[in-house]
Amino acid sequence: MSETLLSSRAVFSHWLFFFALLFPFSACPQQLPLRNFTQADGLGDLSVTALAQDAKGYLWVGTENGLYRFDGSKFRRFDQIGNLGDGYINALLADAGGALWVGTLKGLFLWDEGRFSEVLAEGKSLPVTQGQKLMSRKPGQVFVVSDAQLVVLERTGQSRNWTVHPVFTPEQRQKNKELDGILSIAAGRDEDLWFGCAMRLCLYRNGRLEVSGPESGLPEDLWQNILQGDDGALWLRSAHRVMVRKASGASFTDQSLPSLDQSNEKLFFPLLTDSRGAVVRGIDYGIARTRSPDWQASGWQSIGAKEGLKVGGGVNAILTDRDGDLWIGCAGHGLIHWIGYRNWENWTSEQGLPNDDIWSFLRGADGRFYVGTGLGAAVFQPGQGRFSALAGSQAGASHQWGALARDSAGNVWGGTFSGVLTRRDAATGRVEAVAKLPLIFHLLFDREGRLWICTNRGLYKLENPGRERKPQRIEALAGLFGKADPDVYSACLSPKGDVWIVSSRGILHYADGDLEAPRLGKGESRQFNALACAGDGSLWLTERTSRTLWHATGDAQSLALEPLPVSGIEGRVITSLCSDRRGWLWLGTDAGVAAWNGKRWRLFNQESGLVWNDTNEYAIVEDEDGSIWIGTSNGVSHIERPEQLFAAPALDIEIEQISRNGVNMDPERVFSLPWASSPLRFTFAVLRFGDRGALTYRYRLKGLEDEWNKSETAEVRYPALGPGSYVLQVAADSSVLLEGSAIREIAFDITPPWWRTKLFYAACLLLFGIVLVLAYRFRIRRMLAKQREMERLVCERTAELEQSREEHRIRALKDGLTQAWNRVAIMEILAKEMGRVKREKISLTLILLDLDHFKKINDGYGHLAGDAVLKEVVRRFSGELREYDSIGRYGGEEFVLILPGLNRENGERRVAQLQQLIGKTPVAVNGGQEIAVTCSFGAIVLAGSVECTQEELIEKADQALYRAKDKGRNRVEYA
Repeated sequence: MSETLLSSRAVFSHWLFFFALLFPFSACPQQLPLRNFTQADGLGDLSVTALAQDAKGYLWVGTENGLYRFDGSKFRRFDQIGNLGDGYINALLADAGGALWVGTLKGLFLWDEGRFSEVLAEGKSLPVTQGQKLMSRKPGQVFVVSDAQLVVLERTGQSRNWTVHPVFTPEQRQKNKELDGILSIAAGRDEDLWFGCAMRLCLYRNGRLEVSGPESGLPEDLWQNILQGDDGALWLRSAHRVMVRKASGASFTDQSLPSLDQSNEKLFFPLLTDSRGAVVRGIDYGIARTRSPDWQASGWQSIGAKEGLKVGGGVNAILTDRDGDLWIGCAGHGLIHWIGYRNWENWTSEQGLPNDDIWSFLRGADGRFYVGTGLGAAVFQPGQGRFSALAGSQAGASHQWGALARDSAGNVWGGTFSGVLTRRDAATGRVEAVAKLPLIFHLLFDREGRLWICTNRGLYKLENPGRERKPQRIEALAGLFGKADPDVYSACLSPKGDVWIVSSRGILHYADGDLEAPRLGKGESRQFNALACAGDGSLWLTERTSRTLWHATGDAQSLALEPLPVSGIEGRVITSLCSDRRGWLWLGTDAGVAAWNGKRWRLFNQESGLVWNDTNEYAIVEDEDGSIWIGTSNGVSHIERPEQLFAAPALDIEIEQISRNGVNMDPERVFSLPWASSPLRFTFAVLRFGDRGALTYRYRLKGLEDEWNKSETAEVRYPALGPGSYVLQVAADSSVLLEGSAIREIAFDITPPWWRTKLFYAACLLLFGIVLVLAYRFRIRRMLAKQREMERLVCERTAELEQSREEHRIRALKDGLTQAWNRVAIMEILAKEMGRVKREKISLTLILLDLDHFKKINDGYGHLAGDAVLKEVVRRFSGELREYDSIGRYGGEEFVLILPGLNRENGERRVAQLQQLIGKTPVAVNGGQEIAVTCSFGAIVLAGSVECTQEELIEKADQALYRAKDKGRNRVEYA
């Protein structure tokens, strides 16, 4: 590795104090929803050098040691499929036609028909160095910077052949010396080509070359990265500078970030425009982006370790995928996925909140945003970038602020669960305690300026909050419900200005001075806990006991209720409810947020970008700009553009790979295979990178099965398929998107083995005829001899077939991974041995064992390591068991040992030795890692005089096993 590369990863912590003094831009203090991919996820090298997304949606990741393809669930190394050189990937490009191009120091390669092929210029390679060296803006055309020259590759017609020729003639190069030092290439408007040329910037337009330099305010430098933004502004980047020229401007201005663009030597200079048109760039400790497309007015935001973005030696590559999410390739820290980029914002106590438990929101008249937390209130001021404790909030400062409201004068009112009603004066900023009440659930100002206060002991009202300081309890509830102080949970204003209130005793309606309790249809009696007023005058209600969502229509006298099914949150507690100006419905639950746009539901959780899955009561609010704020027990989430949540492309599933005995087949074509006993393996891919945990798969093999199978893994194996024609059908379903993909099919044939072919049958008939002729000619004795020979052959063949059938039967009784007896087989053995115990009056020791903390092995080392541990455990036991002992896999990491003839007296030492066998030596897995493994035994001795069923015996052993776990694991407990 070069010294330059080493310097690009240099530690820059000694600069941090200096940076703090010089930052002229704002930080972006959020708790970012980031997913870091490393070697544990299959990304073999953690220094990412290039990123690209192809037409199908696969993410390609170039590193210093290998090229990887990511399908959303796993990385697969690809540079070893073709001869790409030493594995150092300098550049990647998914061209306008969707093809993938890979640039290395060895040459330029195209991924085509499942392999890499090198593209040559007059028989010579096209070496590609690091940076912005590849560009395509229309199908069938690719520009490449190679050996400081610019060449264009063009495909001839519909063929797969590419022609290569220089963009500039020798005469043009001789006339313009800058053309001998081309560094980078970028597409401009129309047919413009921008490229770094020597120490200047070049534009090739309509056959003419224009060169920009110091006379245009552009210092002489090596301009390695060029970007023309959506607004037409031209951005340039070198090792130490960022320059920009407005679309209508004539000169460049410096947009470098002091110190952060100069402190480290860099080899990569990523620049891009994100899904909202803002410019994103890598800096020493993270990324920086313009706060909006109007970068001249808004300036830059920096994002780094404070927000959870740790990039090691720097950022080498940036990509926005087709869903708008951001991917960041780091030097030494792998690949980072920013989930819900530019749509989800998250804050926790790390960003200034007094507490992570969030209960209420309010947009103030002054534009400030207030949040009620479990330890007081916080405020988010425009342009401040982070929350701060509400100044002067001594009244109830350490209490849970469960309610916030704003009066017509801009004063902010707050209610706490401890019953403190507070008021923040809009003019002075002073917070005062107004009254002490029961637990306050909700506050609401109606159109006449009254303050309605919902508490756990009745409904209160301030008729004139500007002058009054003593809320009056509404005694009319006793006449309506027979109880003056029911739990009053929430209230909302209808479009007409009526007040609707929900309580533990029923629904209330207030208008024109009258408080009424409307009847529910069919005399129903329900306990609602939340409501929201819809724009059409109807109500949405949730019922805590049945966890049901209701739509209510009617008036102050009578309401008709209709349930609305909510897909995907069955069995979940609905904690909050919000109806926004779009007519959409938002439900907070104990496992995420559900949204309904009038046509379909979608679910959102931490995999979607939500800060935490457990949402709090009444803690979903629509802001003035239509964005949505969500309060959870672990921070705040803000959905900037809710309409984007339903704009995700439909699920699409790919049959990614088909293989048998290590040989891959083309999934795009019908294929035929000879019969074999080895399994046929199908691998699927759903090319979505968010909400992966919500995916399940359906599949069936027509010609073998009619019913659909379900799986959480994207792989299917079919062993020893018989001869015939088959069609594999597969689809994916998402419990978050609440939709499924189209069904993908792949047709194939299994040809019969040679002994079942027509040719073989014909040969047999011919042989039989010859035998008859020979028998006739060589008389009866020869015929009889031949017949005896045939009978012998038939017997031998029959024996072979019987042996094969027995082998198949034994294989069916063995666990495919560990080769121990499977559950069915071990239960048959147990039944047989229990019969011997009863008949022969002998003893039997049964052991149910479980590997301790096996889930941590799978989570920490991967499922392949877990599989290796299971196989090693069975191997060790098998080497110590007697020939008439048995071991079987009972399920997952649980095994059953059957030890005939052993009782507690003569077998306790033997059982202890077997239990200690596993923990004695760590298990070695791939890569040289060693895993310490222990197991817990639950043992039971069955004597001949004891009457016991299989189920009772297993149950008692299982109870003993649980005692072993409860007592610390790695031990033996007897039933």
